[in-house]
Amino acid sequence: MNWGHKITGVIIVFVGMIMFMVVKAMRQDDIHLVSKDYYKEEIEYQNEINKLKNVQNLKEGFAFQYISEHQTFKLKFPKNTTKGQVTFFRPANARKDFTVPVETGTDGIQLIPIANRKLDKGFWRIKINWQDAQKKYYVEKRIIIAKDGNVEIKV
Repeated sequence: MNWGHKITGVIIVFVGMIMFMVVKAMRQDDIHLVSKDYYKEEIEYQNEINKLKNVQNLKEGFAFQYISEHQTFKLKFPKNTTKGQVTFFRPANARKDFTVPVETGTDGIQLIPIANRKLDKGFWRIKINWQDAQKKYYVEKRIIIAKDGNVEIKV
């Protein structure tokens, strides 16, 4: 085999590899944006800042904790909370996101069991929006679910 055949073989292999990569990239369908309406959300970001300030000014505080024995998140809202939602946001895969409505009892406590939801291991953001008769509030918590199932709440 002479040099001409070897060079031609290397070029054919290289072009074949490039073609394979192009075809593979074009067939990829699991590309997720963090949000579908990110322009709209950027404009409304000042509203979120105002909601965060409202939480800091609460007389009756908001509390968030994880009860590992029951695999449940416990949220303590002010007693005059009227409505809201808790969004579990998975940055790595938008298909895993889900939302739970705020449904508190007279004591302002809501329990969200996660044992039956099978949350993926890794990083999650929990976005909590609620309102009372006068104001809207927003809290965001970051959690990491370890391989052994332990939940670590980041500050």
